[in-house]
Amino acid sequence: MWHLDSPSKADLDRYCDLLRPKIKKHLSDLSTTMPEWCGVLNNDNLLDDILTARPERLFKLNTEILNKLLIAKQCESNTGHAPFGFTYSERQLRHYLKFYRKNINNLTDKNKQRVNRYKDLFSFLDKVFNYADFNSAIAYEVAKMKGRNTCTYCNRQYTFTVGQEDTNGVAKSKTRPQFDHWFAHSHYPLLSLSFYNLIPSCPVCNSAAKGTTHYSLKTHIHPYTTESPDPDLEFRPELKTDEKDGKVRWSVKLVVKVGSKEERMIKDLMLEELYACHGPLELKDIMDFRMKNNPTYLKTLFKKICRKYEKERSINDVYRMMFGVERNPSKILDRPLSKFKRDILRREGIE
Repeated sequence: MWHLDSPSKADLDRYCDLLRPKIKKHLSDLSTTMPEWCGVLNNDNLLDDILTARPERLFKLNTEILNKLLIAKQCESNTGHAPFGFTYSERQLRHYLKFYRKNINNLTDKNKQRVNRYKDLFSFLDKVFNYADFNSAIAYEVAKMKGRNTCTYCNRQYTFTVGQEDTNGVAKSKTRPQFDHWFAHSHYPLLSLSFYNLIPSCPVCNSAAKGTTHYSLKTHIHPYTTESPDPDLEFRPELKTDEKDGKVRWSVKLVVKVGSKEERMIKDLMLEELYACHGPLELKDIMDFRMKNNPTYLKTLFKKICRKYEKERSINDVYRMMFGVERNPSKILDRPLSKFKRDILRREGIE
């Protein structure tokens, strides 16, 4: 969970080739109305940097470029004074936009102009780095590059990428994962098309659970900065009494270090609530099987099958055949619920 393998240089080069021409076309279209801002961005090396910079660099790059854009075109004064400029601040931006939605009339004239400059700038960036350019053919290629079988965030659903060629031989996606903007699109329009900002996910995590929640590298886990797909959390079985009918049912508890990035991810993605729904289903099946077959028998059966297939199948293969999930941490995200079931089975004595 929460892990994606880094792309190859060839994939990143291909990604730039797919999107750079579209961005430059938008810049050309806007060059007469927004010459100052288009002048800052109309540089192939800079565009490639925006498209392929790693997460740690992306955040700094966003600040650097927004400052250049704000300086390039100063705020027009409505009070007869000379135009003025200001520097970009993410905290200030969120404050202004929040205040703007409540009551812009309570802002000073200067701050109103600052808010409007942000809104103008973000509108401009939305047009240049237009996520609508992520058409079916491009989305298919990018999903293939990322190679994710299940949702990166929850590991609960398959997110297969399936394509079909058109009459020109170009493959277009018929189904694929959704791409979540890790740095939310509403606050980071410059990063709308950045490769490392697009996280393959299921509809539940992308739209319902995460939505536009503000993520920070200091407080949350970025899938491209983690070394292992086996995060520092543990799924545990738990019996709970239903408040409505008084019946005792299996539920799932997620154990994690208090105050950690993992705890923040679980809370913001609603993973505790989502996995609790698997308690009466997959977890109940495992626990029923465990109660009818003691751990010694299960371990003996597992070892017996391993010996039977030792020349044809690895231990990981046998584990997958018996339980339908991956044992190898590097393959956890290949099959749904692998981390969850592996933790439960390990706790019940099956390694």
